[in-house]
Amino acid sequence: MLKLLGIVDPKHGETWFKYVTTKALEEKGFTMRLEKLNTLRLADVSNEIRYKWLSMCLGGSVMRDQHAIPVGDKPFRLWVGKEVFYYTLLLEANKTLEACQDSGGSCFNCIHKKL
Repeated sequence: MLKLLGIVDPKHGETWFKYVTTKALEEKGFTMRLEKLNTLRLADVSNEIRYKWLSMCLGGSVMRDQHAIPVGDKPFRLWVGKEVFYYTLLLEANKTLEACQDSGGSCFNCIHKKL
């Protein structure tokens, strides 16, 4: 019960609540296990990315296959961890690129200073 309350936590926004209550948890039963919803909830990403991943998971087997989303809970946690890593890497790369552009210097010098 506590896991379910954590999943519908209002801090994740109204869109998350709508997705979880109307799409992820249907009347016929859970289309997505609580463990997977909890894994998405705990991911250190923006709400926009969290919504995108949830919609991909609920998009049907073709969508899941297209994005290599695994079926089991443990492989799913590993997939989310990998996606969080790539998301963080992209944010850092964007920050570095912006810093290079703002400084007016060559990108090599900016990156070399950062290392």
